[in-house]
Amino acid sequence: MGAEVFELYLAGRAAEALDLAERYEWIARAFGDEMTVSSLMRVRMYVHTDVSQFPETVAVGEALLHRYQAGRYVVEEAKTLADLGASYVQVGRLVEGLHHMAQSARLLDSCRRGARYLSAMSSLIVAASTAELYEFAATAWDRLAVARAANGLPATSDNNSALGHAEMLLWWALRLDHLGHVQDARFRAGKAIEIARRWIADPTVNPGHLAPARCVLAIGLVVLGEADEACRVAQANLRPAREQELPWLTRLAHLAYGLSLRAAGALADAERELVAAQQLTHHGAGPDEKLIIGYELAMLGADPTGPGRYVRNALIDQTRQLWDLRLQRLAMFRQAQQRVELESRRAAVEWQLMRDPLTSLANRRHFDQMLDALSESDPDEPTVFLLIDIDKFKAVNDTYSHTTGDAVLRRVAELIVMHCRQGVDIPVRYAGDEFVVFLRALDLDSGVEVAERICAAVRAVDFDDVSPGLTVTLSIGVVTWHPGMTGEDLFQAADERLYEAKRRGRDQVAA
Repeated sequence: MGAEVFELYLAGRAAEALDLAERYEWIARAFGDEMTVSSLMRVRMYVHTDVSQFPETVAVGEALLHRYQAGRYVVEEAKTLADLGASYVQVGRLVEGLHHMAQSARLLDSCRRGARYLSAMSSLIVAASTAELYEFAATAWDRLAVARAANGLPATSDNNSALGHAEMLLWWALRLDHLGHVQDARFRAGKAIEIARRWIADPTVNPGHLAPARCVLAIGLVVLGEADEACRVAQANLRPAREQELPWLTRLAHLAYGLSLRAAGALADAERELVAAQQLTHHGAGPDEKLIIGYELAMLGADPTGPGRYVRNALIDQTRQLWDLRLQRLAMFRQAQQRVELESRRAAVEWQLMRDPLTSLANRRHFDQMLDALSESDPDEPTVFLLIDIDKFKAVNDTYSHTTGDAVLRRVAELIVMHCRQGVDIPVRYAGDEFVVFLRALDLDSGVEVAERICAAVRAVDFDDVSPGLTVTLSIGVVTWHPGMTGEDLFQAADERLYEAKRRGRDQVAA
């Protein structure tokens, strides 16, 4: 499903892609195929972005982020944070966008392998480029190349990645050239040309993928001052690029030819090509690309010797002010990175304070906070509470040893976690040999089923590897939270059910 929609998106058929994605998403939801639902939501994000429907992009992205955070899919969360951060920048929510990008970078620092990591890193780089954070994007490209090598992939084997890197270098070079920073501009244009020529010379590259590389080459040659060669490359490439009927590629080809003609002094022809490029900017063009095209068009009529020199000087002043704003944005991003790092360290400390060191479950402190939260406000969804006790645990310690008892506690904790939904349910080591579980969005019957499965799992485990002849069983009290109950009421009700299970002979559930 997702592949078919993605092909339509790549072909620039946005309306068809959205329609098919929405129909397939409905089918996937009906069959409970959550992975396909998430995949289709991401494609919808990209299609909305490509046609500049940023409010729609943000709405889908926020829903997708919530899904990944609930399921604790770290790499997918990082990728979505980056994609959403770029959209926030596009709609003017700059602070949120930069914070999302910083969060994405922090998460990706903790997982640097796998195909999805490479995809998430690419999204982060695109987001950084959208925000004109060229310095960070350049560093991230280097990290991506290292990661590709670590995953056994040649650094130059991903054509889309190479094109993105070269484009980012070109926009950076052109912005610098507009400011008069000629050497810095040529240095970056030279790197973009190197990528393009390596790509063009690679015999394994699909011939249909050569047009973007030739666009990059032509624009890079313009920055280096080689106008005649740039015109030759751009003119020969214009028709093959347009024949592919991809709006982003057609725009890039017109821009390359327009810049080449302007550099060669053919201003009327350059205007025609640049106007054609500008008309296609609503198909996924970034803010910097739009800015560059607008600047180049305005400069065509700004005669440096006549009255147009005032327009020219105003344009240059405005360009410098925009560059200063970009540098401020870069400083804001670095501050956001520092805040995210501090937040991460604080969260790590809080996590340690809320964890039981023996079982790694939440501890009594976290339990008290959960009960207080129940007392102070009504949950938005049903909550079922399990109070779990290991039967005759004191005898385990007395007969075998406290070391054996600790091993039993760890094994029971592992089995409890196995029957909890990651990111939804909260298992806790309450005290000694007692555990509790907060089951969210379940009714009492479903909670009893979970409790029965936990009981059966512990009963079925062979504890001979812990100590020969050892058997372990559980008694569990199950209650459901009702409006008006305090946390203390909930615990008391569960405690009564637990002792009912004990009185009936242990190794069972009472609800």
